[in-house]
Amino acid sequence: MLLGILGAFAFGCSQVEITPPAEDFMLNITFVMDDTADRLDNLGDPVSVPAGNAGQNPDFETLGIHFIGLYPDRFTPYENGLTVFSSPTTDAGGVEAIDFENELFLTETENMISVPLSELEAGTYEYFRSSLGYQKYNIVYNLGGAAEGDNWPAGLSDDVDVVGTVASFVGYNTYIGSYTLANETVAVNGNKAQGYFGLESNGEVAGFQITDLTEGDAPQTTVPNPIDA
Repeated sequence: MLLGILGAFAFGCSQVEITPPAEDFMLNITFVMDDTADRLDNLGDPVSVPAGNAGQNPDFETLGIHFIGLYPDRFTPYENGLTVFSSPTTDAGGVEAIDFENELFLTETENMISVPLSELEAGTYEYFRSSLGYQKYNIVYNLGGAAEGDNWPAGLSDDVDVVGTVASFVGYNTYIGSYTLANETVAVNGNKAQGYFGLESNGEVAGFQITDLTEGDAPQTTVPNPIDA
């Protein structure tokens, strides 16, 4: 099972000129959750799944945005752009971390952030950058191989598909009070490094409904930054 992780990205686009308006017009930024988009490698280039591996196009429910910025060119350092949005951080977990509950949460239907142009510095910006702190999505996977475990009933086929709901924390460090998957709520009350995830699996085996909750860490999580996309 491959959990596709996309944590931060930058896009080249037609130059956006910001001029202080006479009226309070808005800069509207819309996020599109497209399960048909190209699969990207760690450099942001399109890539196919290697032979012997597998991947999915997850059904996204929620994105948690930590940062949005505008940049005049590709050489502008991350911290020197124009900050459009930045969610709070906290040291409640001992060291500074993204405060999960105060991220900007977007869904397929509520997917736009609007900022008054009067609050933004006038200028010309070629690149947009967004840093994700959280992703929640659904996948379908097969239990094949479960019969090799000690707890699987003898004689029962493990060729069963189940739905998995994934909560993936892709920020550099996140303070999490709790979060909810499909039905289960997980209490953390501490910091988690990039790559921490929760997985709730639901399905039917031999006529019985099953629910399984797993927590883990995927430190190999990559953060594509497709500057030329």
